[in-house]
Amino acid sequence: MILEKIKEAPLSELIASLSALILIIGLSYKVGYYHPKPLSSLWVVSFFNPLDLAFAALKILFIYIFGLLIIDKSMFGESGIRNILVTGIGVTLLPVAIGIYSGDFLTVLPVALGMISVLILIKAEKIARIICIAVLAIIIPLLQGLVDVKSDLKSNKLPKVYLANNDNYADDWRMLDKLNDRLLLINIKNPEQLKIVEISEITKIELNK
Repeated sequence: MILEKIKEAPLSELIASLSALILIIGLSYKVGYYHPKPLSSLWVVSFFNPLDLAFAALKILFIYIFGLLIIDKSMFGESGIRNILVTGIGVTLLPVAIGIYSGDFLTVLPVALGMISVLILIKAEKIARIICIAVLAIIIPLLQGLVDVKSDLKSNKLPKVYLANNDNYADDWRMLDKLNDRLLLINIKNPEQLKIVEISEITKIELNK
């Protein structure tokens, strides 16, 4: 039923709504990634173009679509109410249990909150629906950005970058993000130090496994 309503929407309206949603999700994700410490570099967000924001939103959109498909099939099958309850409890409690077990609840909070929001969105009235859409488009991407930046800096898996004119060999520059046709680097030994460079300034990129 949910997918049928989407298919019935006018194409121009669907494209406009989806484009705006993707950009909002991407922007929210970038704010969540760059705003907290140790980066505290919200100024970086202004350098991203719409394509960069859309690419940042892809992972979150895939999660939403996957969850929507599962819930949609469960809810409007032969045993709709029972299935939706089982599915909702399952997809919500599983990440919560994983978070409690691992001791890092923040890592799974976006997934759990996303599933809850989708479940409410399906049967919600107008005001509740607006709140759920705001959570899905803004709050969850913000949280996911916070989770990802913690993981990226902690895991030390960011690609190592060698610069042609690097006067200080003690610096350890890593590729943090792409800004249009340039790269954003972070000094992993001093995470507050960021640098925007042209691709031509890079002599080698070493992937960390």
